[in-house]
Amino acid sequence: MSHHSFVLSRRVGRAPNLTERSLSGLSGREYAGLTIVGPFERRTIVGPWGSGPTEREAAADLCTGRRTPERVAVEVAPWDRHAVELRVRPAGRRPDRWTGRRQLRYFDHAHAAIDELARALAAATPDVPVSHPVRRSA
Repeated sequence: MSHHSFVLSRRVGRAPNLTERSLSGLSGREYAGLTIVGPFERRTIVGPWGSGPTEREAAADLCTGRRTPERVAVEVAPWDRHAVELRVRPAGRRPDRWTGRRQLRYFDHAHAAIDELARALAAATPDVPVSHPVRRSA
């Protein structure tokens, strides 16, 4: 299993610029065993001269029932104009060398955590107003 196989993602229907403003409120809280321990920092600059939307990343701990939590990274990236992608991935170098039992614990806890984090992000961010064009029938 490759390192990319351990990345979990959810799409949240909120505008990237509004989501970025609410990220500071997510730090320091627990989401089904996931605790964000650092601030969301700029991760990449996309596009020529840094003109594109930015991704944010924060360090986090995921409690999996072991004594020491798994260190993970939480990433928030624009998906389109009205949605962002939320990702959780292990911060370790070789999760593919974990035992089968450790992998199962990681996936069980990470799925629950990312679902709760996605709900919290949606609740903390205002909904995008949708405007429908007026259609005339005659």
